[in-house]
Amino acid sequence: MSERTSEELLFAFADGDMPAFETLYNRYKSPIKGYIYSKTRSQASADDITQLVWEKVIKSATRLKAEHSEANKAFSFKPYLYRIAQNLITDVWRSDRVVPISSLSGTSEYDLVSTVESDSAPVVDLISLQELTACVESKLMQFKQGFIEAFRLTRDGHLGYSEAAEVMGVNVETLRSRVKAVLLGIKPCLEGHKNA
Repeated sequence: MSERTSEELLFAFADGDMPAFETLYNRYKSPIKGYIYSKTRSQASADDITQLVWEKVIKSATRLKAEHSEANKAFSFKPYLYRIAQNLITDVWRSDRVVPISSLSGTSEYDLVSTVESDSAPVVDLISLQELTACVESKLMQFKQGFIEAFRLTRDGHLGYSEAAEVMGVNVETLRSRVKAVLLGIKPCLEGHKNA
């Protein structure tokens, strides 16, 4: 028996299948919380927003099933989930009137480069990683928020281009060009780090 899709799990939950929801929740709990944390840089905020995301999923399951069954429309759960998260993060920023730390300091060294895998890395490697992070952060600050968001969704959020485009409400080519522009912008940092 093949594994059920996320959409099938959501619609089964809408019909009262609690194990389907548990499977869906377990499939996305870490990725969505990691995405939220990468945006807020606050464990407490990530916990709170993650809870709100799942509350919205629970409340909307029956409606989504009805809408997509009647109209025979395609529905993709993952972009829907990330869009809820992004909207809630934006709501929190607006309500707190706070500029998100991630937009000031770029991505953390752990989000940018996953090559250092242990705490026992040589000091030279850690210094080099910090220099790379500082370089990339300074380059990212030159881009508009939409470009940075496209880059983070596809890199840190692990979404495909079509899923990230749906989350951002843009077409795939727009998203692809934004990611490409950011990659070209940070390329000197990566080349400098590679040659170091």
